[in-house]
Amino acid sequence: MPVDQAKFYNIVAAYTLERILKHAEELKTKVSVRFGHIKRFNHSNTLKYFQSKNWRLGNYYNLIDQPKWIEADSNSGIQLADQYAGILGAAIIADKYGAFEPLYLEKIKHQIRKSKHGKISGYGIKAISADSNPKSFKWWIKNWK
Repeated sequence: MPVDQAKFYNIVAAYTLERILKHAEELKTKVSVRFGHIKRFNHSNTLKYFQSKNWRLGNYYNLIDQPKWIEADSNSGIQLADQYAGILGAAIIADKYGAFEPLYLEKIKHQIRKSKHGKISGYGIKAISADSNPKSFKWWIKNWK
């Protein structure tokens, strides 16, 4: 993770918003986007970051209202997202002994968004790394596209 955690968060949140908006466009629907509130984080700066990326996220018209940050205990969807984040963390982040559990990814593979050609990389899983290629990580499952 980069030293500037706020910048990293803004990048990840922008990618997440971009994916939501692209999916909404595919479904021809409007959406409200709610992120889980993170303590001591200035989410108004994240909104400014989204607006600065408007050149890339040209499909804001699918938003019913601007994204909001809410407490996890007030929304079961945010709680579910936190649980999935925990599953993904256990799958790809090595524990203190260097072990990780990619089998968790295999179990939820059917729920991960794919391209029309079955590609997961860049669709359901976006790597934010030096080479932006999740296939280069030790946890990447060999037969995944």
